[in-house]
Amino acid sequence: MHEKIAALIKRAAQLDFTPQLSVPEVKEFGDYSTNAAFAIAKKKLMAPLDAAKDLVTAIEAANLGLFRKVEARAPGFVNMHLSDDALRAELGSVLEKGAEYGKGMQKGKRISLDYLDANPTGPAHLGHARGGFFGDVLANILAFSGYEVSREFYVNNARSSLQIRSLGKTALGRGEEYKHGQLLRLLKKQEVAKRLRDMADEGEAGYYVASLIQKENADFLKKKAKITFDIFFEEESVYEKGLVREVLSELTKRGAVYEKDGAVWFKASAYGDTEDRVFVRSDGAPTYVLPDVAYHRDRLVTRKFDACIDVFGADHHGYGPRLKGALQALGLDLGLDAARWFFLEKSLDTHMDFDLDLAKERSQKNPVYYAQYAAVRAANILKKAKFTKEQLDSAKLAGYDAKVPPLGHLKEAEEFELIKQLVRFPETVAQAAAMRRAHELTKYVSELAHAFHLFYERRRVMEDSAETSLDALLVSLARRALVLGTLVVFTRAFGLMGIAVPKKM
Repeated sequence: MHEKIAALIKRAAQLDFTPQLSVPEVKEFGDYSTNAAFAIAKKKLMAPLDAAKDLVTAIEAANLGLFRKVEARAPGFVNMHLSDDALRAELGSVLEKGAEYGKGMQKGKRISLDYLDANPTGPAHLGHARGGFFGDVLANILAFSGYEVSREFYVNNARSSLQIRSLGKTALGRGEEYKHGQLLRLLKKQEVAKRLRDMADEGEAGYYVASLIQKENADFLKKKAKITFDIFFEEESVYEKGLVREVLSELTKRGAVYEKDGAVWFKASAYGDTEDRVFVRSDGAPTYVLPDVAYHRDRLVTRKFDACIDVFGADHHGYGPRLKGALQALGLDLGLDAARWFFLEKSLDTHMDFDLDLAKERSQKNPVYYAQYAAVRAANILKKAKFTKEQLDSAKLAGYDAKVPPLGHLKEAEEFELIKQLVRFPETVAQAAAMRRAHELTKYVSELAHAFHLFYERRRVMEDSAETSLDALLVSLARRALVLGTLVVFTRAFGLMGIAVPKKM
């Protein structure tokens, strides 16, 4: 619907740009609004409100039944109210396309998505969940939108890194930093103890133990959290393949690094960062940024992805600019998105307190329960909404085709409010994919659940008695179709979120 409206406005007003649309927070301002008149006014040197009135005239002339009312509002907005027939037609599209409704057409575009950001030095925990869940859902959204997505986990396991050497030091009994339950349990295994007895180098020991921790964590994420990956890209591999050396050599050739106090510095301040950054310490060891640059260069140059998306944790605040700057210095000014996310309900730009008691509560206070309950309600209605042969024969005599629901009998406000939410599913998915905002989906599902609960509470789908009038029967058939369309969208949305729809609650 969003694309239909934008195309109609562009064609009607002969615009040389695609107009922006938004959903007004105040219902009286319509179902959709556009600020296109401001751009028109600037180009034609006229008042925005006058441009808005001209735009209304152009839209009304090319309406084709899409709107029941179009109006200009100061200082220059155009508000559009969808017609009942347009909403019914879109519900028909939901029923026709089923699980494919809202699917995008971004064919041929490839995205490398790296998420979760858990080091292989200890167990995965709740603190990693935000990035993991976000990345997993964003991958689903991007794939549903038509992108080819590679789900990647960058494993920080370089033998030369300080954390891996410290892990090895602990494993060899020479340190205390990583003496946690998971490591102590692994050290008790006979084969692990035997391997470590033959190792003297702390980096080698750390690399070995990290591989065991990483395997356990990956199994936990897949089996318990349902977070999946296509590739586990090892940091150690960028050293083994000489990629770090190649990147440093290229940066040197381009004059993007310099030596100071025995260290190699990247001119980060010349690429938008607040200050220059050390890439190689005075002892010759690279900082963690340099192998990350090599990893991104591999994604963009070697594997030729159209864009990279990184889901950073809170401890990587400010990391994006220096990484992006280094890639720009290498001539890779391509699409690199740095998203900082935790759980799906809120953006990564906000602090989140996880309420465990609320998450476990089975009531309408719990937003997950509230949304799942709406889907279960819809499924139960469909199970109970059975029509007798006599009823269907009566409907058939009245011209009703069993394959085409009588959607013209949907006339109530609650019905149309519910359809309006269904109609917004494709644009929600498209916006979530374009803006990398997976939490838009949870917001959408909550609003859809609210609209459905309201419909359920105020409008009966089936009459209690089998002896109903023909008109009441046709209304029931139409409402059953509306419930079916709602369940279709619920199922698809929950699927993208990786959340189950229970059979009963």
